[in-house]
Amino acid sequence: MELKNDLRVIKTINNIKSSFIQLLNEKDFNSITVKDILDRTLINRSTFYKYYTDKYNLAEIISQDFLDKFKSLVDPIFINRTELKDILNLKDELLEELYAQKMTILGLWKIRTEKIHVYDDMQEIIKYSYINLIEDDNKKNRDIEYESYICAAIILATLKFILESNKVYTVQEVTQRLQNFHNTFFSNNSL
Repeated sequence: MELKNDLRVIKTINNIKSSFIQLLNEKDFNSITVKDILDRTLINRSTFYKYYTDKYNLAEIISQDFLDKFKSLVDPIFINRTELKDILNLKDELLEELYAQKMTILGLWKIRTEKIHVYDDMQEIIKYSYINLIEDDNKKNRDIEYESYICAAIILATLKFILESNKVYTVQEVTQRLQNFHNTFFSNNSL
């Protein structure tokens, strides 16, 4: 019987989270009420408050769960720099997961509170991973903080573009477009 209760709890929590993400993609976070969540999930108020103190608590939990998952996907790309094909496989896995989390990511990016700022947190994760990628002896005469900022900005701008577009991109397509940009920008003597 305990397993059945556990499954019901899991289903209820997943229902609340997915309904909240749907609402985030339909309206502004500040205009979402607990009543909106209740109406969407078809649960009563006491059930919601059994798991969450308010919509902010729900948003914090979803945000932290996503950021933990994002970090676990990003770290191997920056840490295990072995062969190119291995890196591309990791990037394929990351991109597939990001596409699977598309509505969650786009919804969470809309929330800007003192505690919740997923876009900025993703930027920090990428920056930190980039800084750790550079060997200590390679850090001399380099502005690693600047490089990490540019790396994170390019990755997140690219992610924002591909998640907001109607086309599904592969890692190879994204890589080619970034290479085209690099070639155009740096070979045009525009600097």
